[in-house]
Amino acid sequence: FPLQRNRRSFGSWSELVGELVDTFGAAEVFTDDSGELTGARGSYVLHGSTYVDDRNLGVRYRVTDPLAAYFGGADGLVEVNGELVCLDADGDCDGPRASYLEPQGQPTAATHVDLCGTSGVCVQFHSFYNKVVFPPYARHGSNVNFTTYSALPSTSMWTSGWIQTPSGPGFDMLLLPYEETIGEDSVESARWCFGNFECLEYQADRVCGGGEIDDIDVEGYRTTGNGPTGWACPG
Repeated sequence: FPLQRNRRSFGSWSELVGELVDTFGAAEVFTDDSGELTGARGSYVLHGSTYVDDRNLGVRYRVTDPLAAYFGGADGLVEVNGELVCLDADGDCDGPRASYLEPQGQPTAATHVDLCGTSGVCVQFHSFYNKVVFPPYARHGSNVNFTTYSALPSTSMWTSGWIQTPSGPGFDMLLLPYEETIGEDSVESARWCFGNFECLEYQADRVCGGGEIDDIDVEGYRTTGNGPTGWACPG
């Protein structure tokens, strides 16, 4: 993964958002009254996993949020108009490594579901809910990853799901992209929004994901859920 060695610096929010759009693309951009870029929203799919080898700490990390990692680097901080801004979803950029850099071997969280088959082959289903208060940034999605061994050329996996605003009359729901892979070790589907408090991704209070794997040693479908809401995702 192209993790920046030096802290990124931008002269304005418009400059940062412009590079975000140029690098990752966007389904929609937001501007102020003067036409300056203030935010963007879009979706992405990820085949396989991306990693960073930290020679200083002697640890290998899996990059769980490519957008934040591209701009925030190792510690989650980016400089905008002379001020440091934390892009880490947990709001804590005081440590040496941001939370979107996941050390390999980290204990499984409650939003993960493990599935193991024969010969010790295991996969993990996961829904993730990430939200930064300022600058407003949200990224929610679902993935399926091999945790032991690797996919065969014939192995197929897919993941999808939805994000949802507070439950009740008039609630809104936005589907995650459906994505399927053949012969890959992981697949991920996500939606994101940056620089806008009103977009559905930022207002969402839960993400419900699901996925399926078809492999000669392990197969099955599982659902997962994440977010601050008390409403559970259907099993």
